Formats: sequence, C-alpha cells, structure tokens
Amino acid sequence: STGMIVAHRHPIAFVLLDSASSEATGGSSVDGNNNECSISNTKLATLDPTSIPAGSTVDHLGRHVSVLSDGSVSRSLPRAASILGDEKIGLAPGVGIATAEGISLSVDASSIDGASDRPMFVPIPKISDIGLIDSPLVTGITAIDALTPIGKGQNMLVIGQEEGSAQEGVNKRGWMINLLRNVVENHKNEADPSSGKMRCYYGLTSGDGEVRSSVLKAIDEAGIQDDIVTVVSDHVTGDSSDMPTEKAMEAAKAVAAAAASCTLGEHHALTTGGDAVVIIDDINLHKSLWDITTQELVKIYGTDAVVEADLSGGSS
Repeated sequence: STGMIVAHRHPIAFVLLDSASSEATGGSSVDGNNNECSISNTKLATLDPTSIPAGSTVDHLGRHVSVLSDGSVSRSLPRAASILGDEKIGLAPGVGIATAEGISLSVDASSIDGASDRPMFVPIPKISDIGLIDSPLVTGITAIDALTPIGKGQNMLVIGQEEGSAQEGVNKRGWMINLLRNVVENHKNEADPSSGKMRCYYGLTSGDGEVRSSVLKAIDEAGIQDDIVTVVSDHVTGDSSDMPTEKAMEAAKAVAAAAASCTLGEHHALTTGGDAVVIIDDINLHKSLWDITTQELVKIYGTDAVVEADLSGGSS
C-alpha cells in the first residue's frame, strides 16, 4: 500500500497509510504485515495547486469537498494530490510505523519552482534563500498593525484562551477571519488579478464537526468564502475520540492539512510573485502527534534512548 510520512523521528518514520493504494500515483510505497511495515521506496507527496482556485474548499490531499451542516465532509471531485486515497492508521495506537534506513527525503528546489506540482514537505530554506522582510502586511486591525506589525514573509503566533472555553473574550478565530476579510478587501481592486495577486488560505486542522461547521459559517458570514481557499481535515471525531487510534488519526490529518495549506501559499508566491496569507487554525494537534510518536519511540527504545536522540537532533 501507499502512505504519507507525517513524522520522521530517526530511525522511525510514521506513516498515514492508504487503504485504497490502487488509486494513488505517488507517496511512499509500504510493504508490511499487521501493524509494522517497511518502506520499500519513496516519492515526494505533492499537490497540484493549479486545480485549486480561490473559493475552493479542499482536504489535505487537495480533493474538493463540501462541509455539510453537521460538520461532516463530503467529497465529490477527484483529488489534486498525487498521494493517498482514503486513509487509515496502520499501527495501534494509531500510526503506521516503518524503518527509515536508506530513505532520502531531500529535494532539489530548483526543479520544482516552475512545476505545477508542489511537494508538501520540503527542507527548511537557508537564510540566504529567504527574501528581505522590508514591507508590512496591513491587516486593518489596529492592535496588530500598531503594536505587533507583521512583515511580508514573517510568521506570527496567536496565543489566547482555548476556543469554546468557559472564559470568554479572546475569539482568536474571529480575529483571524476579520484579518483575512480586511486583506481581501484591500486587494480586491488590483489592476491585474492574474499576476502578483494576494491570495489567502485558511487551514483548519480540527477533526471536530461542530468546529468545522462553525468556522465555515463564520467565513461565509464574513463574505470571503469565494475569495479564499479553505483546507480542512476530513477526520470525523466520533464516540471513540478518546481512543488512541482516533487521536492519532486526527493528529496525523491535522499535520497534513496544515502542510497542504502552507504548500498552496508557497506555490502561489513562487509561481506568481504575489503574496500569500496562510492561517493555520490551530497547531495544538501538532503537539499531539509529537506526543504520540514519542510514546511509540519510548515503547521501542526506552525513555533514556529517546531523550538522548532528541538532544542530539534525532527528531524532525
């Protein structure tokens, strides 16, 4: 079967396995038995951003989807990613596990800048490859523009009370949707929409149907649904959400959805010379995947070995 490597912590690769590998044309080919497997060959997981115009709602594979009123995800069109079909988790408590010896995950960036397909996981760029941050992103939110301005090419972490908690008054999602609305409005009258245009992406990592439905409703009410690309996790949190397998599934798909959002933004910037705003909502499930993979490593190698490996740079 095939799958997407969502975490690589030497010497183990954690793979989101494909249950319909006959449909896949890329990704990682995996041979295995029961819950353990070995990677026989690898190809970069890619998206085709050219098939995902503004106004699209897609999953982490670039497949066009519809979010129903109950928050569930319905697929109607072929995927834009040359990787998995419908996924399943291969290793209890929820991640495929494969030895990573002999795997090369490197990529020549020069060979993909002009290509329609964009790899989802690429090496961190060198400082010399990063452009000078010399112009601001005007968000239209005074608290941000005056106190914590964002430069184009910069990252910002928004921290606050958990959404939906008993304590009110933060509404991080509301702030970010308002930010996107302002950015969309500021760039609607650009002379040449096809060249150098600002493009906005909202990556929603939650597998909770209520959260998914609420966020899509807020985006629609803001009037920007047709102006941005929304990437959602298609995971469905059910009655068994407290089980390790479900938690691992949600975390793995969250990481993939965030990666897909950033991939689309990077492709737009590199191929058009324009700017991209990417919102990732949120990164809590990245920590969950880290915790899950750590637990698996501890089971196999013991706590001391895992700590020593991480201190020496053995995680990625």
